[in-house]
Amino acid sequence: MKQASESEKRRIINRLTNQATSVGIQPLKKLIDGKKVYLFNDNDIRTELEDYHIRKGHSDEMQSVEGEIDIEDTIKDCVEQAMKGSGNFWMDSDISDYEVKATFGRGTDTAGPDDISAKLVDNADRNGMHMCLKFLWNKAWATGYFPIDWKKENRSVIPKPGKDNYNESKAYRTVSVTSCLGKRFEFISSQRLISVLKMQGFDKDQYAYLKTV
Repeated sequence: MKQASESEKRRIINRLTNQATSVGIQPLKKLIDGKKVYLFNDNDIRTELEDYHIRKGHSDEMQSVEGEIDIEDTIKDCVEQAMKGSGNFWMDSDISDYEVKATFGRGTDTAGPDDISAKLVDNADRNGMHMCLKFLWNKAWATGYFPIDWKKENRSVIPKPGKDNYNESKAYRTVSVTSCLGKRFEFISSQRLISVLKMQGFDKDQYAYLKTV
């Protein structure tokens, strides 16, 4: 506090005295060498929240190195088998007009890092946009390539309602917004995968993250 500038001191005081969640993220409490320390700097707070919400899944406690190697080997084998081709109708066919048409009007209008909103896509000339998306997605599907820009995300941290203490990382949740073109392409891919699983007699009770009927 003594080393902070006057403007930084005012910001610290405002954060300490105003605990309303509407003002944003409060100073975070952290234990460093057994001592309780509060983080006021925006970069320190962002790093702490990313460590808690994003990188915590990659800690050594989650799985061993041997386990990671086994998973990587399994994925590699699956990729090699997929590249050989199994002659499956759904996986080998071009993306159809019906599939492209089903993506219009899907998702929220919040644009991702590419600044392309769903409204921009949906309100464009429908025939022209339809043909462009069909060409783009078929190119990606045929080559097995998912554009890097579709993987990028705009991440926001939102306070969870009803919490007594907003000085802890667990009092917040993260929301990520990605490209609507990528999300709609993923929708087509997921529907095809679901169809393949159904044809192979996939256990109907294994429906995590899927709509139940």
